[in-house]
Parts: sequence; C-alpha cells; structure tokens
Amino acid sequence: MLKSTKRIIIAATLSAGAVMANPAYAVAAAYAPEGVCGAGFARVSDSSRPVTTSSGRVYGRVYLLYNRTTGYNCVTTIK
Repeated sequence: MLKSTKRIIIAATLSAGAVMANPAYAVAAAYAPEGVCGAGFARVSDSSRPVTTSSGRVYGRVYLLYNRTTGYNCVTTIK
C-alpha cells in the first residue's frame, strides 16, 4: 500500500513539473497570435474582439487567423 502511494505522489510531482515547464514556452510565443498559431497564419481583417468582464473591463482579446495554404482557421485568446 505504501509503495503505491509513493508511486502516485511521484507521478503527480513529475506531471506537475511537466505542466509548469511547458507554459513558459507558451508564454514566450503568446505575445502575438501568429506565434501561437504558427507559420503561415495571418490575421483576418477585423479579426480582433475584446473579451470583457461583466463590469465591462477588457480581460483579453480573441484573434482569428487564416492559413491560405492549408485552408485552416486558428482562433486564439490572449490576455
């Protein structure tokens, strides 16, 4: 019983470490929607909308991008 508890704790610790390591990379690329969506994506005209709180304060923005080569859209929200 003690061994399985130790294994669970170790697995949870390693998972938390992996989750905490990955957002640092995402934050570095998240300053521009093109960095989030990747190469080939460009903003669609009039593609930015504010995300507001119930009091009207702007919390972030939603962006729509399009890749002409693949025909795919990408939507991202940036705080």
